[in-house]
Amino acid sequence: MELVSSGLGVYQAVVVTVAVLHNAAIRTGVSGVIVHFVPTRSGRPLTPLDSPAVTLYPGETLAVTAYCTDTCNNTGTTADPDAVVVTVGTGTWAPLPGAPLIVGPATTTCVVKGCLGHGQWDLSANVGSPELTEGTRVDLFAWCSDAAGRIIGGGQRSLPWPQAGGSLNLEVPTILSAPPASCLVGASAPI
Repeated sequence: MELVSSGLGVYQAVVVTVAVLHNAAIRTGVSGVIVHFVPTRSGRPLTPLDSPAVTLYPGETLAVTAYCTDTCNNTGTTADPDAVVVTVGTGTWAPLPGAPLIVGPATTTCVVKGCLGHGQWDLSANVGSPELTEGTRVDLFAWCSDAAGRIIGGGQRSLPWPQAGGSLNLEVPTILSAPPASCLVGASAPI
């Protein structure tokens, strides 16, 4: 498991920490991976945050996020990527049944009137798998980067899958610190 990049999105009283993970293994997946975030203010650690447990199939890249509100005020900006320390739990490595969830291209919609790139956005994507069962928890993660490739925000949403198989168009509420050059949505379901 490789930590590819990390960053945060800041808007008003909300900080969203983001870590992009990549499973470089060819045959082995990992389940139960939890990312631990420690936001800092002036170099001092704040309340630790944990992501939901995720599953990554061989070759899969996925961003995971965690939200922090009041205790993270004045944590930093995307210009200060050291404002968050990221560690990745080991999870359980084994061949995984099935395949990763299928996620289509993301579209962005600003939901705060007068957005100039920063603020509250919704990222929409078509998500699904023929192997999902009704009631399975699905975690959706959104992340955006600026033109230089720096992470400028993200978001997450969890839901019980409402049907057997199929796909749905779903939105992920997202916090951005600056105008996005690219945004992606990823999804994970526990194995």
